[in-house]
Amino acid sequence: MAEVPKQIAELIAKFDQNLDAYHTAPAFQLRRYAWSAKLPLSILTNFEAFAVYDCRIKPDQADRASTARLMRLTD
Repeated sequence: MAEVPKQIAELIAKFDQNLDAYHTAPAFQLRRYAWSAKLPLSILTNFEAFAVYDCRIKPDQADRASTARLMRLTD
């Protein structure tokens, strides 16, 4: 099994269990990285919840966590 890159492991470790609109930092960080890398989609998870983001939309620090989120899955 491939090793998880350090930046992704740190992002996952910091990710709050709640993916609601008030926890914007992980979503913004993920979208900013994916947008600058020209990736069309990105996935954010804490292994209890799963969110898919459209990263073709330029992120703004004032965005809510729900901005550009295409899907959110939880148990």
